[in-house]
Amino acid sequence: MKYYAIAFGLLASCVIALAGQNDKSIALSWNDSTRDVFIDNELDHAAQVLVCDAPSMLAVISQRLDRAIVLDTKEHTVSAVSRDNFTFAPDRSTATSTGGAPLQKLGKFTRLDGPVYAFTVDGKLVLIRAHPGATGALTMDKLWDAVPVWRAVMDNYQANPKAVAELKASSRITTVTLFFGTWCPDSKNYVPRLLRALRDAGNDKLQVKLVGIDYQFRQPVDVVQPRQITNVPTVVVERDGHEIGRIVETPASKTMEEDLAAILDGRELIHNGRWERGPKLASGAYSYRGQAGKEFGKEEFELFSTTEGGFMVHSRITAGDLSTEVFQKIDAKGRPSFAEITKMQGTNRTRTRFTFDGETMTARMRGSVSGVVAQTIEV
Repeated sequence: MKYYAIAFGLLASCVIALAGQNDKSIALSWNDSTRDVFIDNELDHAAQVLVCDAPSMLAVISQRLDRAIVLDTKEHTVSAVSRDNFTFAPDRSTATSTGGAPLQKLGKFTRLDGPVYAFTVDGKLVLIRAHPGATGALTMDKLWDAVPVWRAVMDNYQANPKAVAELKASSRITTVTLFFGTWCPDSKNYVPRLLRALRDAGNDKLQVKLVGIDYQFRQPVDVVQPRQITNVPTVVVERDGHEIGRIVETPASKTMEEDLAAILDGRELIHNGRWERGPKLASGAYSYRGQAGKEFGKEEFELFSTTEGGFMVHSRITAGDLSTEVFQKIDAKGRPSFAEITKMQGTNRTRTRFTFDGETMTARMRGSVSGVVAQTIEV
């Protein structure tokens, strides 16, 4: 999971045209965004929120409203258009709206911290807020109720046939526990697809459990820390009460089902990180030695170019039972733009991500001991 992904990764390029002097016509591409929609103080589980970033717009599709509602988040306006102007992809994760349909301006919305959007349509109070996440043990029905789009993603996915065959052939009783956030775009991308592969395999020896994690990684408290969950999704695979492998956030191969098949077969997979990179420019290794020349640690590194004209370094450092993995990017001007440091020692795991926005640096740490810690400073 990637916790930053809730803030970005859901947005697509959009185009908006003017039709006449007062009406806006929409010709937009939209992406699904998991939010909670309340209509007259009642949560509408079936409502879907779509987003667009250029210009910044948000749309609400609900059967409890006779039209689609469009919010211009820059102008703070609320408008309406026919729901028929939105055409959804089969998995409902994206949509397009037809051009030439004028938006009927209804008024203004109020934005509160969160962000929370509040406005009135046809006498109905509508409130849109961030989705806090369904937590604890979940059934499939509860999962679909919380995030209906996930079911459409599962139903429209074609799983890797070789991996499905391997899952089907697994002969030992194995527990596969999926830890995820219903608020998390990475979870939405991977969990329904893995569930489809498991459904296609139809192997009752693979016992699947679903556990929802909240955005702050605090609930359920009896699961997050004991299980060392620092990223979502995390897939933990167990036999005879012992963990035999896990998939953390993104698969090492192309799909989650391929990674799961490899774990069940005892094959080791090396995950080279989720971060995009260009061609490899250099690689090497260091040996850390004390004054007497005795080695007490080592580091292996790779240096890559980036599409932005900068560089990314990836290194793995080991010293005794302490293992540290580092990803660091610098931009074309030599300024740091991103860093991720993951430390693992015994049963303890801590991961810190640093992001930069102009002269502001935000550090967010998750760990089995520390919990969640976030700090923003000027640099």
